Amino acid sequence: MCWDHAMEETENCRDHGRANVIAHEAPEPFRLDGNDLTDVGTHDVRNAQPEAFSVEGAGQEIQVSKKKKINKAKQAKELRNSGQEYVGVKTKKIVTAKKIKGRCNGEKCRVMGKACEQISDELRQIIFDPYHGLGDLIRQRLFLIRHVDIITKKKTTKIGNSRRQFSRVYHFTVNNRKLIVCKYFFLNTLGIPERSLRTALEKVNETGVMEGEKRGGRRRPLECLEREKQNRVNIANHIDRYP
Repeated sequence: MCWDHAMEETENCRDHGRANVIAHEAPEPFRLDGNDLTDVGTHDVRNAQPEAFSVEGAGQEIQVSKKKKINKAKQAKELRNSGQEYVGVKTKKIVTAKKIKGRCNGEKCRVMGKACEQISDELRQIIFDPYHGLGDLIRQRLFLIRHVDIITKKKTTKIGNSRRQFSRVYHFTVNNRKLIVCKYFFLNTLGIPERSLRTALEKVNETGVMEGEKRGGRRRPLECLEREKQNRVNIANHIDRYP
């Protein structure tokens, strides 16, 4: 056919006076090289490398996953309750780990009917580890309460009336035996201050039930609770007005 006038292959183009025809053959492949078309023949286009190009606009930033924030107060509390070394959240001071302290005067305690000498250092360690292994303040206080008996005071050693009407008897359970010890030996074996023991005993009410932990958290005043209750009632009444 004529390239210019789309004539059949057997006809001559009258305008050009020649057979401006082309065969119905597949065109040769071309390659774009700059502004020119270049014949590449049988060149394998799979080997052609893409040209570098630029894209307008700012590149997308790679999102980096944030690390989980550590609750330092909670972490310090867990370490403190388990007797381990920790750093105070407010003071930023290092508090050393709990450890067993010295023994008492066993001979004097034996005269007073206490069994401090019968508990070896190995047994003291066996008592110390499970206590701090509880890792919970409430459970540790329950341990202290169960191992301190409050009895009526038998006699008065001081002249005059004493305000103290009760005595405390401290003991450990070793091989299913109740061994009475002095307060010094009791506290040093557990590695705790007297304040911890006193607080645990003060938490027990007259019926023998221990109060829960009240530290931490935010407590709303009674006025806020009453106002919220009234708001809920007002909202319910408003909704009931509609059919």
